[in-house]
Amino acid sequence: MRQVPEKKSATYLIVGNGRVARHFIHYFTSLQISFRQFTRNSDIPFQECLIGCTHVLVLINDREIVPFIAKYRGYGKASIIWVHFSGLLNTELAHSAHPLAAFSNRFFDTDFYKTIPFALVRGGIPFTELLPGLPNPYFEIDHGEKERYHAMCVVAGNFSTLLWMRFAEFLNHELKVPERLMFPYLRSTLYNLENADDPLSGPLKRNDQETIQRNLAALEGTSVFDLYKAFLKFYSNQHEDEKHT
Repeated sequence: MRQVPEKKSATYLIVGNGRVARHFIHYFTSLQISFRQFTRNSDIPFQECLIGCTHVLVLINDREIVPFIAKYRGYGKASIIWVHFSGLLNTELAHSAHPLAAFSNRFFDTDFYKTIPFALVRGGIPFTELLPGLPNPYFEIDHGEKERYHAMCVVAGNFSTLLWMRFAEFLNHELKVPERLMFPYLRSTLYNLENADDPLSGPLKRNDQETIQRNLAALEGTSVFDLYKAFLKFYSNQHEDEKHT
C-alpha cells in the first residue's frame, strides 16, 4: 500500500447526493478542496456545472453510472478526468477508485477520512492525477479481480454488520439488556483484528467440541442455527486450506 502526501490543484464536480457523495463533500470541505455539486434537482444544467472543472466524480448508484457518463461525457474538455467509486463496476468510460470503508448517515472525523484506502485498477493513471489533493493511501488490483474483491467487501463488512445488528436485537429485546453494553465486545474484537497476531478466540479456536455442540443445541430452531453451522464449515475449510499452504 502506498501513501500519497503530495497535492495538486484540481476542481471537482461531485455528481450525486447519496451517502458517499455527502461524505466526500464533507471531506473535501474539511481539506479545503475546490468542488461543485450536481444532482438531479440542480437548478444549473450539468454543462454549466462542468465549466472549469478538472475532475468529475460520479457518486451515484452503480446501475446509473454508465448511462450518466455516456450521456454527459461529451460535454466539456477532453482533458477532464471522470471517476466512479464503485467497487464492482468496470467501464471504459471512467476510471475506478473504490474507497474501502462503510458509509452511514453520520460523518467521520477528518483524520479518519485520511486513512481510508482506495482500491485502484492496475495500469490506470497515478493516484495523484486521479484524485489530486487527497492524502489517502491506495492499492491496486487487476481489472479481472474487481468482482471478487467487491464480493469479499460485502462478506466482510455487510454480513458482519448484520450479525452485530442481530446480536444487538437479541440483547435488547430478548434479554432486556441495553445494546450499548455490546460495544466493548465489538471494540475488543476490532482491536484484536487490528493488533493481535492471532485475533480469533472462543470455542472454534480452542476446538472445544462440547461447547460448540451446546451452542448448536441452544440455537436450534432459530435463524442463526444454520448460520452457525455454515461458519463451522467455513472455518474447517479455511483451516484445512492453511495446512496445505
